[in-house]
Amino acid sequence: MNNGMRRPMNSILSLLSILQDENTSSNQKIIIDTMVRTSTIMFDLIDEAIDIPDKDEGRFPDSQ
Repeated sequence: MNNGMRRPMNSILSLLSILQDENTSSNQKIIIDTMVRTSTIMFDLIDEAIDIPDKDEGRFPDSQ
């Protein structure tokens, strides 16, 4: 993933991590934990999608 996408995603994950350490109610903890899991999955999906052209050099496999 290029730095243009990586920095904002890392910032979001860092801020959510800080929120996890705060003294919050159980309902808020559930919401924050869900946001962390969702953001991590989204980060991984974006990372993989951006890396696909690097892996196959931008070419589709031949279907023969």
